[in-house]
Amino acid sequence: MTSARTHCVLCGSQKVSPRYDVPGLSIWECADCRLVFNAISQQNEFDARSYYSADYYDERKDYYTAEDASQKSFREKVESFHVGLDLLEKYKPTRGRILDVGCGFGTFLIVAKERGWNISGIDISQHAASVASKRAGTNVLSGEMRDAGFCEKEFDAVSFNDAFEHFVDPNEQLQHTYRILKSDGVLFLNTPNQQSLLRLVADVIYRLSAGTITYPVRKLYHEFHLFYYSEDNLREILEKNGFETLEITRKTIPAIKARGTQLERLIVRFFSQLERLAHREFELLAVARKRE
Repeated sequence: MTSARTHCVLCGSQKVSPRYDVPGLSIWECADCRLVFNAISQQNEFDARSYYSADYYDERKDYYTAEDASQKSFREKVESFHVGLDLLEKYKPTRGRILDVGCGFGTFLIVAKERGWNISGIDISQHAASVASKRAGTNVLSGEMRDAGFCEKEFDAVSFNDAFEHFVDPNEQLQHTYRILKSDGVLFLNTPNQQSLLRLVADVIYRLSAGTITYPVRKLYHEFHLFYYSEDNLREILEKNGFETLEITRKTIPAIKARGTQLERLIVRFFSQLERLAHREFELLAVARKRE
Protein backbone atom coordinates (compact mmCIF):
# COMPACT_ATOMS: atom_id res chain seq x y z
CA MET A 1 0.00 0.00 0.00
CA THR A 2 2.40 2.67 -1.24
CA SER A 3 1.57 6.31 -0.41
CA ALA A 4 -1.37 5.20 1.65
CA ARG A 5 -3.19 5.87 4.87
CA THR A 6 -3.03 2.75 7.00
CA HIS A 7 -5.82 3.25 9.49
CA CYS A 8 -9.49 2.36 9.76
CA VAL A 9 -11.85 5.17 8.71
CA LEU A 10 -14.46 3.94 11.16
CA CYS A 11 -12.62 3.49 14.47
CA GLY A 12 -9.20 4.98 13.67
CA SER A 13 -7.33 1.80 14.54
CA GLN A 14 -4.04 1.08 12.80
CA LYS A 15 -4.58 -2.66 13.25
CA VAL A 16 -5.48 -3.21 9.61
CA SER A 17 -4.25 -6.14 7.53
CA PRO A 18 -5.07 -8.06 4.33
CA ARG A 19 -8.13 -10.31 4.40
CA TYR A 20 -8.09 -11.41 0.75
CA ASP A 21 -5.24 -10.89 -1.68
CA VAL A 22 -6.23 -11.92 -5.18
CA PRO A 23 -5.04 -10.77 -8.62
CA GLY A 24 -6.09 -7.18 -9.20
CA LEU A 25 -7.77 -6.81 -5.82
CA SER A 26 -6.63 -6.41 -2.22
CA ILE A 27 -9.29 -6.49 0.50
CA TRP A 28 -8.27 -5.47 4.03
CA GLU A 29 -9.92 -5.66 7.45
CA CYS A 30 -9.73 -3.75 10.72
CA ALA A 31 -8.92 -6.04 13.65
CA ASP A 32 -10.80 -3.82 16.11
CA CYS A 33 -14.16 -2.95 14.50
CA ARG A 34 -14.00 -5.57 11.68
CA LEU A 35 -14.73 -3.05 8.93
CA VAL A 36 -13.72 -4.57 5.58
CA PHE A 37 -12.37 -2.29 2.86
CA ASN A 38 -10.70 -2.20 -0.52
CA ALA A 39 -7.03 -1.22 -0.19
CA ILE A 40 -7.41 1.25 -3.05
CA SER A 41 -9.60 3.40 -0.78
CA GLN A 42 -6.50 4.10 1.30
CA GLN A 43 -4.45 5.42 -1.61
CA ASN A 44 -3.85 9.15 -1.23
CA GLU A 45 -3.86 9.64 -4.99
CA PHE A 46 -7.15 7.79 -5.57
CA ASP A 47 -9.32 9.76 -8.04
CA ALA A 48 -12.96 8.73 -7.82
CA ARG A 49 -14.04 10.88 -10.78
CA SER A 50 -11.75 9.04 -13.20
CA TYR A 51 -13.26 5.73 -12.08
CA TYR A 52 -16.81 6.62 -13.06
CA SER A 53 -16.39 7.55 -16.70
CA ALA A 54 -18.83 6.71 -19.48
CA ASP A 55 -17.04 3.37 -19.79
CA TYR A 56 -18.17 2.42 -16.27
CA TYR A 57 -21.81 2.79 -17.31
CA ASP A 58 -21.33 1.21 -20.73
CA GLU A 59 -20.04 -1.94 -19.04
CA ARG A 60 -23.22 -2.05 -16.93
CA LYS A 61 -25.79 -1.31 -19.61
CA ASP A 62 -28.26 -3.94 -18.39
CA TYR A 63 -28.50 -2.23 -15.02
CA TYR A 64 -28.25 1.46 -15.87
CA THR A 65 -29.86 1.86 -19.27
CA ALA A 66 -32.94 -0.36 -18.99
CA GLU A 67 -35.83 2.09 -19.45
CA ASP A 68 -38.63 0.03 -20.94
CA ALA A 69 -41.29 -1.13 -18.48
CA SER A 70 -41.63 -4.31 -20.53
CA GLN A 71 -38.04 -5.25 -19.64
CA LYS A 72 -37.71 -7.52 -16.62
CA SER A 73 -34.51 -5.75 -15.55
CA PHE A 74 -36.29 -2.39 -15.49
CA ARG A 75 -39.21 -3.75 -13.47
CA GLU A 76 -36.83 -5.33 -10.95
CA LYS A 77 -34.91 -2.09 -10.56
CA VAL A 78 -38.08 -0.05 -10.05
CA GLU A 79 -39.42 -2.60 -7.56
CA SER A 80 -36.16 -2.38 -5.60
CA PHE A 81 -36.46 1.41 -5.42
CA HIS A 82 -40.06 1.15 -4.22
CA VAL A 83 -38.90 -1.11 -1.38
CA GLY A 84 -36.38 1.54 -0.32
CA LEU A 85 -38.92 4.36 -0.56
CA ASP A 86 -41.45 2.35 1.45
CA LEU A 87 -38.90 2.17 4.26
CA LEU A 88 -37.96 5.84 3.98
CA GLU A 89 -41.59 7.01 3.95
CA LYS A 90 -42.29 4.95 7.06
CA TYR A 91 -40.28 7.63 8.89
CA LYS A 92 -40.91 10.56 6.51
CA PRO A 93 -44.55 10.17 5.37
CA THR A 94 -44.88 13.88 4.54
CA ARG A 95 -42.19 13.53 1.86
CA GLY A 96 -40.72 16.87 0.74
CA ARG A 97 -37.34 17.60 -0.91
CA ILE A 98 -35.05 14.63 -1.47
CA LEU A 99 -31.47 14.54 -2.76
CA ASP A 100 -30.26 11.29 -4.31
CA VAL A 101 -26.47 11.13 -4.07
CA GLY A 102 -24.77 9.00 -6.71
CA CYS A 103 -28.00 8.96 -8.68
CA GLY A 104 -26.60 7.27 -11.78
CA PHE A 105 -29.04 7.56 -14.68
CA GLY A 106 -31.85 8.82 -12.45
CA THR A 107 -34.30 5.92 -12.20
CA PHE A 108 -34.67 6.38 -8.44
CA LEU A 109 -35.42 10.06 -9.01
CA ILE A 110 -38.16 9.15 -11.47
CA VAL A 111 -39.74 6.71 -9.01
CA ALA A 112 -39.49 9.19 -6.12
CA LYS A 113 -41.05 11.95 -8.24
CA GLU A 114 -43.99 9.68 -9.08
CA ARG A 115 -44.48 9.12 -5.34
CA GLY A 116 -44.74 12.83 -4.61
CA TRP A 117 -41.17 13.82 -3.73
CA ASN A 118 -39.55 17.06 -4.90
CA ILE A 119 -36.40 15.59 -6.43
CA SER A 120 -32.76 16.64 -6.77
CA GLY A 121 -29.75 14.55 -7.74
CA ILE A 122 -25.98 14.61 -7.89
CA ASP A 123 -23.47 12.21 -9.41
CA ILE A 124 -19.71 12.35 -9.73
CA SER A 125 -20.01 11.36 -13.40
CA GLN A 126 -20.82 14.15 -15.86
CA HIS A 127 -22.09 11.49 -18.25
CA ALA A 128 -24.52 10.05 -15.70
CA ALA A 129 -25.68 13.47 -14.52
CA SER A 130 -26.48 14.53 -18.08
CA VAL A 131 -28.53 11.40 -18.75
CA ALA A 132 -30.32 11.64 -15.39
CA SER A 133 -31.24 15.29 -15.99
CA LYS A 134 -33.01 14.39 -19.22
CA ARG A 135 -34.71 11.28 -17.88
CA ALA A 136 -35.91 12.72 -14.56
CA GLY A 137 -36.73 16.21 -15.84
CA THR A 138 -34.61 17.98 -13.25
CA ASN A 139 -31.17 19.58 -13.10
CA VAL A 140 -28.86 16.85 -11.80
CA LEU A 141 -25.51 18.21 -10.66
CA SER A 142 -22.16 16.68 -11.53
CA GLY A 143 -19.45 16.57 -8.88
CA GLU A 144 -19.08 15.93 -5.17
CA MET A 145 -21.29 17.09 -2.32
CA ARG A 146 -18.62 19.33 -0.83
CA ASP A 147 -18.49 21.38 -4.04
CA ALA A 148 -22.20 21.45 -4.86
CA GLY A 149 -23.13 24.57 -2.89
CA PHE A 150 -26.13 23.05 -1.13
CA CYS A 151 -27.61 25.24 1.60
CA GLU A 152 -27.70 24.26 5.24
CA LYS A 153 -30.94 22.43 6.15
CA GLU A 154 -32.08 22.38 2.52
CA PHE A 155 -33.46 18.82 2.26
CA ASP A 156 -36.06 16.70 4.04
CA ALA A 157 -34.31 13.49 2.99
CA VAL A 158 -31.05 12.32 1.44
CA SER A 159 -30.64 8.91 -0.19
CA PHE A 160 -27.63 6.80 -1.11
CA ASN A 161 -28.84 4.07 -3.46
CA ASP A 162 -26.00 1.64 -4.15
CA ALA A 163 -23.65 4.56 -3.50
CA PHE A 164 -22.44 4.50 0.11
CA GLU A 165 -19.95 1.69 -0.53
CA HIS A 166 -18.34 3.77 -3.31
CA PHE A 167 -17.30 6.76 -1.18
CA VAL A 168 -13.60 7.24 -0.51
CA ASP A 169 -14.40 9.10 2.71
CA PRO A 170 -17.80 7.99 4.08
CA ASN A 171 -17.40 10.17 7.18
CA GLU A 172 -17.10 13.28 5.02
CA GLN A 173 -20.19 12.30 3.03
CA LEU A 174 -22.22 11.85 6.20
CA GLN A 175 -21.01 15.17 7.59
CA HIS A 176 -22.15 16.97 4.42
CA THR A 177 -25.43 15.06 4.60
CA TYR A 178 -25.94 16.16 8.20
CA ARG A 179 -25.39 19.80 7.26
CA ILE A 180 -27.89 19.88 4.40
CA LEU A 181 -30.65 17.93 6.16
CA LYS A 182 -33.41 19.78 7.97
CA SER A 183 -33.73 19.35 11.73
CA ASP A 184 -36.08 16.38 11.34
CA GLY A 185 -34.38 15.18 8.16
CA VAL A 186 -33.95 11.50 7.34
CA LEU A 187 -31.17 9.60 5.58
CA PHE A 188 -31.81 6.39 3.62
CA LEU A 189 -29.11 4.11 2.26
CA ASN A 190 -28.63 0.60 1.00
CA THR A 191 -25.29 -1.18 0.80
CA PRO A 192 -23.91 -4.74 0.55
CA ASN A 193 -24.02 -6.73 3.79
CA GLN A 194 -20.55 -7.93 4.76
CA GLN A 195 -22.17 -10.63 6.91
CA SER A 196 -24.36 -12.08 4.17
CA LEU A 197 -24.45 -15.83 3.70
CA LEU A 198 -22.91 -15.57 0.22
CA ARG A 199 -19.89 -13.73 1.62
CA LEU A 200 -19.58 -16.24 4.45
CA VAL A 201 -19.50 -19.13 1.96
CA ALA A 202 -16.93 -17.32 -0.21
CA ASP A 203 -14.78 -16.76 2.89
CA VAL A 204 -14.94 -20.43 3.93
CA ILE A 205 -13.98 -21.58 0.43
CA TYR A 206 -11.07 -19.13 0.31
CA ARG A 207 -9.71 -20.19 3.70
CA LEU A 208 -10.22 -23.94 3.33
CA SER A 209 -8.36 -23.77 0.01
CA ALA A 210 -5.54 -21.73 1.60
CA GLY A 211 -6.34 -18.88 -0.76
CA THR A 212 -6.09 -20.94 -3.94
CA ILE A 213 -9.80 -20.81 -4.82
CA THR A 214 -10.51 -17.13 -5.29
CA TYR A 215 -13.39 -17.04 -7.77
CA PRO A 216 -16.22 -16.55 -5.21
CA VAL A 217 -14.28 -13.74 -3.53
CA ARG A 218 -13.60 -12.04 -6.86
CA LYS A 219 -17.31 -12.18 -7.73
CA LEU A 220 -18.40 -10.62 -4.44
CA TYR A 221 -15.67 -8.01 -3.98
CA HIS A 222 -14.56 -5.68 -6.75
CA GLU A 223 -12.62 -2.52 -7.39
CA PHE A 224 -15.56 -0.10 -7.36
CA HIS A 225 -16.80 -1.04 -3.89
CA LEU A 226 -14.48 0.54 -1.36
CA PHE A 227 -16.14 -0.46 1.94
CA TYR A 228 -18.15 -3.46 3.12
CA TYR A 229 -20.27 -2.86 6.21
CA SER A 230 -21.85 -5.12 8.80
CA GLU A 231 -24.96 -3.94 10.65
CA ASP A 232 -22.78 -2.96 13.60
CA ASN A 233 -20.39 -1.03 11.33
CA LEU A 234 -23.30 0.82 9.77
CA ARG A 235 -24.82 1.82 13.11
CA GLU A 236 -21.44 2.97 14.37
CA ILE A 237 -20.57 5.16 11.41
CA LEU A 238 -24.04 6.72 11.33
CA GLU A 239 -24.06 7.51 15.04
CA LYS A 240 -20.46 8.72 14.92
CA ASN A 241 -21.55 11.38 12.42
CA GLY A 242 -24.60 12.67 14.28
CA PHE A 243 -27.40 10.34 13.19
CA GLU A 244 -29.85 8.26 15.19
CA THR A 245 -30.32 4.89 13.52
CA LEU A 246 -34.06 4.29 13.20
CA GLU A 247 -34.05 0.94 11.43
CA ILE A 248 -31.75 -1.45 9.62
CA THR A 249 -33.29 -4.23 7.62
CA ARG A 250 -32.02 -6.70 5.03
CA LYS A 251 -33.04 -7.96 1.61
CA THR A 252 -31.76 -10.47 -0.90
CA ILE A 253 -29.85 -9.34 -3.95
CA PRO A 254 -32.13 -8.24 -6.82
CA ALA A 255 -31.63 -10.48 -9.83
CA ILE A 256 -30.65 -7.44 -11.92
CA LYS A 257 -27.52 -7.02 -9.79
CA ALA A 258 -26.50 -10.67 -10.03
CA ARG A 259 -24.43 -10.28 -13.17
CA GLY A 260 -22.94 -13.45 -14.61
CA THR A 261 -23.83 -16.61 -16.48
CA GLN A 262 -27.22 -18.30 -16.27
CA LEU A 263 -25.73 -20.86 -13.88
CA GLU A 264 -24.30 -18.14 -11.65
CA ARG A 265 -27.67 -16.40 -11.51
CA LEU A 266 -29.34 -19.68 -10.51
CA ILE A 267 -26.77 -20.16 -7.76
CA VAL A 268 -27.45 -16.65 -6.47
CA ARG A 269 -31.21 -17.29 -6.48
CA PHE A 270 -30.68 -20.52 -4.55
CA PHE A 271 -28.52 -18.84 -1.93
CA SER A 272 -31.00 -15.98 -1.67
CA GLN A 273 -33.54 -18.45 -0.31
CA LEU A 274 -31.00 -19.75 2.21
CA GLU A 275 -30.06 -16.19 3.17
CA ARG A 276 -33.67 -15.47 4.11
CA LEU A 277 -33.77 -18.53 6.36
CA ALA A 278 -30.47 -17.58 8.00
CA HIS A 279 -31.36 -13.85 8.25
CA ARG A 280 -28.13 -13.09 6.41
CA GLU A 281 -29.47 -11.40 3.29
CA PHE A 282 -27.17 -9.77 0.75
CA GLU A 283 -28.07 -6.10 1.26
CA LEU A 284 -28.58 -3.78 4.21
CA LEU A 285 -31.17 -0.99 4.11
CA ALA A 286 -30.87 1.68 6.77
CA VAL A 287 -32.85 4.74 7.81
CA ALA A 288 -31.39 7.30 10.21
CA ARG A 289 -32.56 10.66 11.54
CA LYS A 290 -30.45 13.76 12.05
CA ARG A 291 -29.77 14.12 15.78
CA GLU A 292 -29.49 17.65 17.21
